[in-house]
Amino acid sequence: MALKYTQVHENLCFVNTWESRHAKRIGEAVKRRRNVLGVSAQQLSERTDGLGLKLTRQSIADLENGRRRYVTTAELAILAVALKVPPILLLFPDFPAGEVEVVPGTQRTSEDAIEWFSGSWPGPGATSPTNPGLELIRAVRELRDAELDRMAAQSGGTPKLLD
Repeated sequence: MALKYTQVHENLCFVNTWESRHAKRIGEAVKRRRNVLGVSAQQLSERTDGLGLKLTRQSIADLENGRRRYVTTAELAILAVALKVPPILLLFPDFPAGEVEVVPGTQRTSEDAIEWFSGSWPGPGATSPTNPGLELIRAVRELRDAELDRMAAQSGGTPKLLD
C-alpha cells in the first residue's frame, strides 16, 4: 500500500497508514472516555504520572487529535487504568457491532476483533479453527473456571475476583 500524505503542519508530515489510523482510533476513544469522566488532559496526565508512566498533556492532546503515529502497549495499559476502562475497549471502541480494520486491509466487527485479541478466535488469515496459542488459552480458562466453581461451592455463592 502506498503512503499518502494527508496533512502538513509546522513542517511535519503525517501519513495515512494503518498504524496511524489505529492510533487515531485509540486517541478518539481516549478523548470520549476522558470527556465522559469529566477529566481534563492535564488531569489525565497527572493520573498517568501517578501510575508510573507519565504521558504529558501535549502527548495526550496529540494522541486525541490524530497527531500520533502509534501508541505503545505500555501507554495503552496506563491510559486504560487512568480512564478506568479495559484496554481492549480503547483498541476497539465501537464494540460490539462497529467495524474495525484489525490488520491492514482486513475489516471485522469489533466483537470479532476482541474475540481474536482475547484468544477466543484464531484471527484474520487463520486456516484452522484452532492453534497452539488458542488451545493454551482455552485450557487455562477451563482451569480458572473450575477453580471459580470450587470457590463458589465452598463459599455458598459466587466468589468476587476483584473489588
